[in-house]
Amino acid sequence: MRVLFLTNIPAPYRVEFFEQLGKKCDLTVLYELHNATNRNAKWGDGSEHTLTYREVFLHCYRTIYDGGIAPNVFGFLSGEYDIIIVGTHGTPTAKMAMLYMRFRHIPYVLNIDGMLSAELSEKSIVNRYLRSLLFRGAEAYVVSGQDTITYLQNLRVQLAQVYVYPFSSINDVDILSNKVDQTAKAALRRECNIDTQRNIIAVGRFVTSKGFEALFHFMRKAPKDVGLILIGGDSDVYQVEISKLSQDVQNRIYFPGFLNKAQLAKYYKLSDVFVLPTHHDAWGLVVNEALAYGLPVITTDRCGAGLEMIKEGINGYVIHHMGEDNLRVRLDELLNTPELCEQMSNANIGLAHQYTIEKMAEKHIEIFSEILSKRQ
Repeated sequence: MRVLFLTNIPAPYRVEFFEQLGKKCDLTVLYELHNATNRNAKWGDGSEHTLTYREVFLHCYRTIYDGGIAPNVFGFLSGEYDIIIVGTHGTPTAKMAMLYMRFRHIPYVLNIDGMLSAELSEKSIVNRYLRSLLFRGAEAYVVSGQDTITYLQNLRVQLAQVYVYPFSSINDVDILSNKVDQTAKAALRRECNIDTQRNIIAVGRFVTSKGFEALFHFMRKAPKDVGLILIGGDSDVYQVEISKLSQDVQNRIYFPGFLNKAQLAKYYKLSDVFVLPTHHDAWGLVVNEALAYGLPVITTDRCGAGLEMIKEGINGYVIHHMGEDNLRVRLDELLNTPELCEQMSNANIGLAHQYTIEKMAEKHIEIFSEILSKRQ
């Protein structure tokens, strides 16, 4: 099976997915750019990779932070491939490619890692119309969850062939095999210079949309043995918010900086609760990471991964993205109910095994095979 996959940048999780997919088919990946301007230069897992697929970097003129215009993309959109899959519908190159294939009657598959149906009403009528027009040309849709299906349905897209796959950045080997007991957690806290006994962890880019400010508000009244670990950027970003806190609270907020996957694992293991209080995450792969380390998850109704994977009271909580009061209630509940955390930990480790890069690649091959069989 010859597969062409158009994407924007070689994100670490994407590279690992392509390596798994390349073991199962004859895969060519077209990258628009070598990197995105809004990503830390250290972004990665710190390991070397052996490519199992053909890697092509298009001659692209950057027009947005993660994409641009690559005129030479058209030379790849031919009958040479059994499956052409577009994985980045938002870039100019992807839009040009889809319109070209639609005009030339070349079948293609649209891959969408996540869309938030709740945000569709916030788009202008013109924006919704253009998105609907753009998305209608696909032969099939490969999406990460039900909320994306709802998004497409609300755009009046006819979903003759729609498939759901387990979107992830986690490999089988990343999932915790043995639970971290309190002795091991204490050792990790000492190693990482974390002085607080109970710890909340949040991971992501330090931007307003992540909603991390709500965690500073929680820490104002948090017990003195509770700490907050914020990973993904420099503490200077939150200098104003931090300056409003007492010195005691400031001492219990930790900023380890930007960490790769291997470094980050220690902080997940020593923590007790994971929180992503986001105002917008079409998916939110850090939720997958938290599941893999057996952490109870609190996230919001603007997190695709939360909407798809978190079952209320079973493995975490999904709160309103502006619900700081509810965030406090849920954090207090989890921090003070170890038996509930244990239950959620077991549930999340089990769930993590269903969302791995290996299963993601396997499902894509199943989907491609079914699409090809329906052409005949």
